[in-house]
Amino acid sequence: MRIDVVLRLRELRRIRNVSQRNLARLSGVGEKSISSFETGKRAESLKVSQLERMLAVYGVTPEQFFADDFEQAIARAATAPARRSRRPTIFVYAEQVLEILFAAKRDGFSFRDVLDEASAILDSRRLADMGRALRGAA
Repeated sequence: MRIDVVLRLRELRRIRNVSQRNLARLSGVGEKSISSFETGKRAESLKVSQLERMLAVYGVTPEQFFADDFEQAIARAATAPARRSRRPTIFVYAEQVLEILFAAKRDGFSFRDVLDEASAILDSRRLADMGRALRGAA
């Protein structure tokens, strides 16, 4: 069972094209812990809450993860031709937002400061759009 969990975790992350660093940021599980889980060094210390947080990043439930056909689903995904989309997935946007928030945090700004400023910018854009619309209607 231990090897099964280790392989499934590693392959799921690889198939979803997520780095250990980004998985750590999105799940709140330490990057070194993720590495240790995936190599099997600390697989027995993996907590259910950690597993659930990592799986939530992928939108996978524990029931799906432990299902008998999960390995076949991973294998199908690995061998399926890559889908080329010109439009990024929501996951890409979420990663970019997180990177911006963490960079701001490193520079001494709180997440709230960044979100408040973004909200103010959106409000000013909406006002400018409404002004243009009113001028065009007059």
